[in-house]
Amino acid sequence: MTAITLHLTNLKDIKQVEKLAKKLNVTIEKKEEESPYDPVFVAKILKSEEDMKNGLGKKIAIKDLWK
Repeated sequence: MTAITLHLTNLKDIKQVEKLAKKLNVTIEKKEEESPYDPVFVAKILKSEEDMKNGLGKKIAIKDLWK
């Protein structure tokens, strides 16, 4: 038995590899990698992006940061 590891991020590519494996009668083991980021941190970032879309934030130009 030979193992090959593919690191695919594009859903289209994943589906194509799955189709090819099926045609070749090869089994695939999928393993989702965990995010290296703290879930609480990610939730805060996503919430802040949503707040900005809803007009609940304020953008400051970089040149005005230290005024």
